[in-house]
Amino acid sequence: MKKTLEKGGSVLKDAQDKKECAKDSINNGIQKVTSPLDKMQSQLDEAMNKIDEPFESLENKQMQAKMAVQASKEKAESKSKLDGVMNSAKSRADRAKSSIEDRQQKFQNLGKLIEDLKEKIRSMSEGAKVPENIKEGGT
Repeated sequence: MKKTLEKGGSVLKDAQDKKECAKDSINNGIQKVTSPLDKMQSQLDEAMNKIDEPFESLENKQMQAKMAVQASKEKAESKSKLDGVMNSAKSRADRAKSSIEDRQQKFQNLGKLIEDLKEKIRSMSEGAKVPENIKEGGT
C-alpha cells in the first residue's frame, strides 16, 4: 500500500509538473503571438499621435485666436467706456468754462457799473461843492 501511495503521489507530482509545463508553454505561445501585436499597437499609437499633432496645433491656434478676439473686444469696450467718460468730462469742463465766462461778463458789467457810479458821485460832489468865498461869509 505504501508503494501504491508513493506511486500515486508520483503520478500527482508528474501531473502537476506537466500542468506547469503546459501552462508555461501556453504563456510562451501567447507571448509569441501577442508580441508582434503589441509592437503593431505601439506603432499605431505613434502614428495616431503624429496624425493628431497638426490638429492639436490648429486647436491651439484657434484657442489663441479666440483669446485675441476676446482681448480685442475687451479693449474696444474699455475704449468705448473711456470715450464716454472723456465726453462726460469734456461736457462738464465746457459747462464750467461757460459758467466762468458768464461770471467774468457779470464782473465786467459790475465793474462798469461801479465806475459809472463813481463818476456820478464825483460829478454830484463837485456840483455840491460850496465855493470858498460863500462859506466864509458872504457874498
